[in-house]
Amino acid sequence: EELLHLKKQDLEAVFQNLTHNILGQIEIKTGIASWPLQTLKAQSLTAPHVALIAEAAHVMSPITAQGLNLSLRDVGTLAEILADGLRCGSSLGDPALLAQYEKQRNFDLNTRIHGVDTMMKWVSQDKTPLKWVRRMGLGAVENIPPLKRFSMHHGLAPSVGLGRLAKGEQL
Repeated sequence: EELLHLKKQDLEAVFQNLTHNILGQIEIKTGIASWPLQTLKAQSLTAPHVALIAEAAHVMSPITAQGLNLSLRDVGTLAEILADGLRCGSSLGDPALLAQYEKQRNFDLNTRIHGVDTMMKWVSQDKTPLKWVRRMGLGAVENIPPLKRFSMHHGLAPSVGLGRLAKGEQL
């Protein structure tokens, strides 16, 4: 909230300091604005002759950077299903192919969206017991190699900054 009320040059200085100048000179080109982090998923991924992919199908908090991963899996799954269908003589808008796409993507989307939404709620809490649990969990992910590999493989936690977060620092 405080950042929204800063002048452009003051906010640029904050970003410059936070990035330790590794990105070069930072300049804000637009007005300063804020949007609430939210999670959205279309009620249905398909309609007659239509398949929704990427941010037309789902929007998530960027907290675990899963949006791009899910979008790429949407595209890959749809391309594979349509290519297989065409080889078998189906049309691109075949309802059976679209139903197959929706069925294959729903589990992945629902579990990731729920997981990211839950993680967002946990990290945004400012209550002391939750902060302690969060630090312990992030510390475990950072310091237990099999848990860290699992988290990285499944995109559950970025490795950059986990140690700092576990110590209670802000990124």
